[in-house]
Amino acid sequence: MSDHIINFNRKLACAYNNKGLVHRDLGEFDNALKYINKSLDLRHDDATLPEKERKRLAIERSYCHENLGLLYKDQSNYKLALHHLQEALNIRKKNLPSNHHMVAQVYNNLSIVYNLVGNPSKSFECTEQALTRQIQSLPDNHSHLGTMYNTLGEAYYSQGQYSMALLNFEKALNIYQKPRTRNPLLEAAALSNMGSVMKAQENFDGALQRFLHALTIIECERPHHHHFSVDDLFQLFIFLVQRPESVVKLKSLVGLGFFLQRYGQYLIRDTVRQLYHTYLLDRRPSVAQLRCQVLINLEEYFRDCIRRMAEQDVDYLHTTSTINSSTTHIDDDNSNDANGPTGANLKDTTDVHSEMASSIAQCYLRIVLDTYLSEDETIRQCVRKVVTCILEQGLVHPVQFIPYLIAMTTDRDTTIQQSAEQNLQDLDKTNPGIIQTKVMHGFKMSYQLQKLLVIENNNKNNQQTNLQFDIIRDKTNPGIIQTKVMHGFKMSYQLQKLLVIENNNKNNQQTNLQFDIIRGMTKVAVTPANNQQSPYCSVNHFLYSLIRSSRVYRRGLISQLLKMFDNDTTTTTSTTLEEQLFVADNLAYFPYQVQDEPLYLIEQIDLTVSVSGSTQLQQFRDLLKQYLDYTDDDEGIDINKLEDKFLNLSDTIIDELNQCLRTSKSTMLLLLLKSYLKDVYSLNDTKITEYDHTESSKITDRPIISRKINVKFEPKIVLDTIKPSNHIDNIQRRKQILKDFADFKRYLLAFDTDTDDTVQSISELLPTTSLTSKTKKKSSGTNKRRKVMIDSDDDSADGNFQP
Repeated sequence: MSDHIINFNRKLACAYNNKGLVHRDLGEFDNALKYINKSLDLRHDDATLPEKERKRLAIERSYCHENLGLLYKDQSNYKLALHHLQEALNIRKKNLPSNHHMVAQVYNNLSIVYNLVGNPSKSFECTEQALTRQIQSLPDNHSHLGTMYNTLGEAYYSQGQYSMALLNFEKALNIYQKPRTRNPLLEAAALSNMGSVMKAQENFDGALQRFLHALTIIECERPHHHHFSVDDLFQLFIFLVQRPESVVKLKSLVGLGFFLQRYGQYLIRDTVRQLYHTYLLDRRPSVAQLRCQVLINLEEYFRDCIRRMAEQDVDYLHTTSTINSSTTHIDDDNSNDANGPTGANLKDTTDVHSEMASSIAQCYLRIVLDTYLSEDETIRQCVRKVVTCILEQGLVHPVQFIPYLIAMTTDRDTTIQQSAEQNLQDLDKTNPGIIQTKVMHGFKMSYQLQKLLVIENNNKNNQQTNLQFDIIRDKTNPGIIQTKVMHGFKMSYQLQKLLVIENNNKNNQQTNLQFDIIRGMTKVAVTPANNQQSPYCSVNHFLYSLIRSSRVYRRGLISQLLKMFDNDTTTTTSTTLEEQLFVADNLAYFPYQVQDEPLYLIEQIDLTVSVSGSTQLQQFRDLLKQYLDYTDDDEGIDINKLEDKFLNLSDTIIDELNQCLRTSKSTMLLLLLKSYLKDVYSLNDTKITEYDHTESSKITDRPIISRKINVKFEPKIVLDTIKPSNHIDNIQRRKQILKDFADFKRYLLAFDTDTDDTVQSISELLPTTSLTSKTKKKSSGTNKRRKVMIDSDDDSADGNFQP
């Protein structure tokens, strides 16, 4: 290759590299990668070149690898960053002296990346290598030598190697004290560092001496005039936060948080508001740490407001007591003079801070609450702390928090769970009569949270977390929580759904059945102390335990939850079968304490089934009559007669029949729930028939004596509908539709019969391993089948009840 071509390629490679660096500074990472890789390709090794030229090309290649490593670091792709930085290090160690400053530079960059990936030992090792080489490459009187010793001392200090740290700090101090390299402020920093080491070594006298010496130097060197305004400092933080480097962004956000604690008025500026909203709305995993820092900044601001108002209260009391003691000599005639000396008004001293904090809380509350729906536990923890700070000060109306607090009570993290439970109890006592308006929203949000927890559970190798099962009974009348319970219930469902979607997007593979289907119950640890407790509990058990003391509110909650089984296709708010399963699980495992609770639920199920069951059965019969000219009645179905005709139907008609049958699964789910409740609480048909919800609470609120703890609610028919087999062919699918219709018809018509045949048909539909044998009393009446049709003028089932 001619010298002309070599020189041209060298200049072109240099131009590509420089252009890539410009794109990196602009935050255009894709373009930066493209041009730096082009530069790297032009600098490939060529065995035909002279040894000197090959060595020069190798060093230039190391520049490209180092730039690529820094670029990937900025994108949080630490694996590729370490690969390219290690490649650059290998090249430079091979072609440069061991103490060359360029070798030290790569070690320094490696130290930063290892620190970001959470490997402090490797980070310290690289820092030590970098600083040792830099110190060796500098002359004894070089001005930067003191900085190197100081940095090396800090590295040793962070690792707990105090003697080595003190030795390097002393070397740095000696350099800063030399006439040629004297720097008073750096000298004070070295003295302060030495004091910190001596304090860690419990040499308190030596530490105090060096701290005082450092303070004296700083006071002597402090400038008399400051020309840097507060707004200039704010603009500097904003500039640094907008830098593309992730480390600079994070450290700048930390500094901005401290700044905003002191100057809270900047939080309502459009610049900060847009900045914070952008980070909180960004759900990429790479910015999770930045999102957490934004939430930490808001939390620290609100906590600082609490601290300031507490200090003002103390100052006010001190000022008042001082004034009172100084005016004791005034005559009684003048002691009540309105113009006499008085202390500062406490309301005036706190209004400024409270009004500002309230404005900031309203500005960020909605986006902060929405951020809670995240699969990252650290983010949810940060949101919980911000919510607690705002609630403690009463900065906004608490009704906005209720759906999210309901969802938080179902969180796997016990800190979040217990904090939300306490918040709901406090709101219930201070604001009676508001909780019910958000109960469904909160219930659905708890469902969404369970989906997110599935992801977290998978990421932790399915490690089971023990939930706190302490039900705190509310002895006062339920209040504010009731107005938002359904709102919170719906929101919990939405949160769980988001978690499963996120999990599928991450893994790009089919998730196992037990993780895809979101259940409304969770497994709890059974210990010798609580061996009489059921191994399962409702996800929303605390919500129910909070309102169950009031018959009106608990019945209202059950009525509203059962309205979610209304499959009215004319509305846009119909509930999916997955959500209905989540609700049924909760209804099955709610902590019922008196007989009225399961009996009332069974009565309401009968009312719901009496309306929907026969309608759904008739709809499918009409379709059979329309497409197959088959008239169905209450007797059994001749499947063999229908099968041949059924197999010849078009796919469009089959889809219509399948969709019609799917709507019946909600009724099937309620019937299976009723069967489960009868079995667990040993409720026979006589008790159910004799139950009257209008009777006095003295009669119906008798404690539950018998409860089977080893029975699991497992509606297999519904589970198979939600997660059908992937290996079923078209013919089997058509046969399954016929079988499901026959099962639905048989179960609907035979559910309330007292004969042995009825029990057998129920057992066929339920998993054989889940339920024990039913103990039913045989009545002396006939074995004739009858439909579940219950007539009632009770209007307590209306979900829009008013307490």
